[in-house]
Amino acid sequence: MTGVTLKINFETAALRQALERLQRQAESLRPALLAIGEYLLEATEDRFAEQVYPANVFPAYAGMNRGLVNGFND
Repeated sequence: MTGVTLKINFETAALRQALERLQRQAESLRPALLAIGEYLLEATEDRFAEQVYPANVFPAYAGMNRGLVNGFND
């Protein structure tokens, strides 16, 4: 049987810098949360302008326009 050898070379300093940069970016969720909030705001404004109910986007809300939540009356 023939063996397979995998050799990986990398510069430790460059790898360390890349991992540190990734860690710094992951520590702050603010940019990601701002982007999500902006998307939700735009989507809501678009649905309002088009008079589209969220059930068309989120099937879980389909019964809410009939006063039903999770299939039950409030």
